[in-house]
Parts: sequence; structure tokens; C-alpha cells
Amino acid sequence: MRGMNKTARRELTDEERAECARLKAVYEKRKAEAKDRGEKLTQADVGDACGWKSGQSAVNQYFNGKVPLNVEAILKLSEVLGFKPVEVSPRLSAEIIRIAQAAPMASSPPADNPKPKEAAAAKVMEMLQKHREGLSAAAQQRIADAVADSLREQGPATSQPSDVIIADFLPPAPAGDAIRIAHYDVRTALGSGQLVPDYPEIMPDLVVSKQHLQELGVIYKDPSHLKMLTGYGQSMAPTIQHLDPMIVDVSIREFEGDGIYSFVWQGHFYTKRLQVADAEHFEMISDNPNHKDRMIRIEDTYIQARVLLVWNAKKL
Repeated sequence: MRGMNKTARRELTDEERAECARLKAVYEKRKAEAKDRGEKLTQADVGDACGWKSGQSAVNQYFNGKVPLNVEAILKLSEVLGFKPVEVSPRLSAEIIRIAQAAPMASSPPADNPKPKEAAAAKVMEMLQKHREGLSAAAQQRIADAVADSLREQGPATSQPSDVIIADFLPPAPAGDAIRIAHYDVRTALGSGQLVPDYPEIMPDLVVSKQHLQELGVIYKDPSHLKMLTGYGQSMAPTIQHLDPMIVDVSIREFEGDGIYSFVWQGHFYTKRLQVADAEHFEMISDNPNHKDRMIRIEDTYIQARVLLVWNAKKL
């Protein structure tokens, strides 16, 4: 019908425009490298390698900030152009951590027609294996945990066995009052911020009494949201010492008042005290007076969990 206008695209945020600019810079670098080798790299080449029907048009819109990047796009582009997602978009890197908990992905079920959750879980695990180099250890473990949880929610075993191997992620649930708390194989930096995928676990998965947690004052909604991290560094001493294990609630993804949070900032994983400084900034506070506090932008801070309990071990 004449006179009808298409729905106008929303304006990108400053953060989204910055992501597009970083992506374009990566492309220009790869293009120059290809030229030095006597080869040619065009936007059409990138679009074709990503498998997009619109090819060059889609790539151009991302590069020039016409449309915002999304998880699927950044994973494909990171593979084609050879970068880690966090280098272009810490925001989407944080979203990748939560992807397994989102709505089931559109996919064509295999011939044996598994249930939608099973098919989605298989797709996520495929993504995890394919892109693990671009994901932090915490992200990899959270995706694996979420896949296991989604499969467990399917209920009793079906007539067809699952093609997704979940034994490594689903130890037998403890009986009675006890709950099992998974330990992430990652050190959460109490200082300058680090992510080390191969850092060894200090403790195995923790089995603890619900009643004991209540007596310690640990408040949570769902025990499956409780996970264990290991602190690294002394900037939060004496509250959290080097190598102290911490119980965190990974369902808390937003600021819920002053407290100690685990979060991603500028591509690094921290555990620090956060307070609101003003409408645009958190104050990132180190309990150790030898480490200075910092002002960080709220929009650049991606909360992954809130710390509920720390086990302090002291030498006697």
C-alpha cells in the first residue's frame, strides 16, 4: 500500500557503534595482511565465508554501524577474521555465557527427531567445541552446566538415548539435605583481572548441607544457581585471601545493592566490591588499602554472579 513506511531501524548505542568500529578495524588489518601476501580480501569474501545470502551487504552494515552485532554474527565473524569475541564485544562475550539458557535455537532436528531441548543443547555444545578458544574458562563451564541442566529438566529417560554426552557435567545428585555445588575451573582475579583456562582446581565439587548454609546466613532462591570460584590475588584481603574458595549465585546478573560481585570488565574477570558512584559509574573497590579503587562505566560492566560466602583458611 502506497504511503506506508517500513519500520525504522533503532539507533545503535554508543557501545554497539564502538563494537562495529572495532570489528571494521580487525577487517582492515586482515585486509592489509592479505595484500602483503599478494592476496585479496573483500567484504563479499567475508560474507560468503560466513554463509550469509546477503553477503557483502550484511558485512557492510555491521562494519559501518548500520545494524548491531549479535551473538551468531560475532561467532561467525570471529572465525572468519580470526579474533576472539571479547576483543570486539565484551557485551556479547558475556551474552555467550548465557546463551544456553535462552530460548531454543532454530535448528533442523537430526533424522531421529530428538526433543527440541536436546537438539538445542547439541547445537550449543557444538558451538562450545568450535569456539572454545574465544571463550573464557568460566564461559565454557557455564555453557556446559546450562546444557546439562536443560537436559536434566527433560525428565525421565526417553526411548531414544541422547547424542549429547552429559556424564562429565552431571554427577549424581546428593540425597537428603545435602546439595552439590559445582566448582568452576577458573581463577577470578582479586587484582588486575585474569582468565586462565588451565588453572587447576583447589577443591573438588563441594557437597554441603542446606541447613548449614542457612545457619551461615547464605540466602539464595535455587541451590542449582550456587557455584564455587577460587580467588586469586590479595587486593580483596582480608575479606578474601589468595586462593580462598567462594560460593557465588550465578543467577544474579544485575546490581542488587552494595556487595561483592564477580564481573567482566574490559575483557577481564574480576571479583570486587561494587558501589554505585553516579548514574553512569560503579566504584570498583578493593578491600586491601594497598590497591586503589577505580571508577568503571556501568554499561561496560557485565555482572556474572554475586559472592555469598567465602571460606577463609588461616595458617596456625
